[in-house]
Amino acid sequence: MDSASLLDLIRVLVFECPELFQTDFESLEYSYLSSDDNVISIELNYRMSRSKYEAMRENCEAAVKTIKKACRGMSDEEKELYVFNLLVENCIYDTEGRYSSTPWGALSDGRAKCDGASLAFKWAMEAMGIECIAVTADTVGGNVGHSWNLVRLENGWYNVDVTQSLLNEGEYRSFIPYYVFNCADDVSGGFYEIHRVWKTMAKLPKCRTMERSYYAVRGELVEDGDSGKSAFRAALRDIENYGIGTVQYET
Repeated sequence: MDSASLLDLIRVLVFECPELFQTDFESLEYSYLSSDDNVISIELNYRMSRSKYEAMRENCEAAVKTIKKACRGMSDEEKELYVFNLLVENCIYDTEGRYSSTPWGALSDGRAKCDGASLAFKWAMEAMGIECIAVTADTVGGNVGHSWNLVRLENGWYNVDVTQSLLNEGEYRSFIPYYVFNCADDVSGGFYEIHRVWKTMAKLPKCRTMERSYYAVRGELVEDGDSGKSAFRAALRDIENYGIGTVQYET
């Protein structure tokens, strides 16, 4: 296996198995043959002791168990929204925390960045039997990484980005909440270039519709001229009731 394929395999392992957060894959060390780039040895580094990992994993499992109990009797979409809201309401965006990139950061510590949030969301969703993928990408034309989720509902796959709704510490919400909640690829992925591995080793399903987006379900998605009036009326009702109203456009 060459070094590029090894790194692809590690990325799949990290984002398909959120419980394996004890290993610091970003500091992976390996050696290879200069003649053909084939990897001949790998050295893994751990970010914590075994006892600390076991305690943190138990914290995550307990948090997920509590989520499952709270979601008993809900539909898949209700469970999805519950987990999304729980993370947004109890977690702040933090790129500096030692465990911000782990699901423990989002589920237990209340501080996470995009990969920690997407892994926590995946862990909770899959624990309730809902298919969920954590995907990674870089900004188009840049090297800023990002991670979000793909969720399978009854009528297809959708993009969900918890991080887009997270607040920085002390920040007042001045942006659109739920903007990427059950959205099509052209809404969530237009700013990002999906990492190679999701096109080769683990091909992603297509998210083709906005039918179950947060704003479509509430009548606030503008798909054409006829739907615009009703969407704006729904947004005005929200402003009257909650102080904020949003209209989402499908391009």
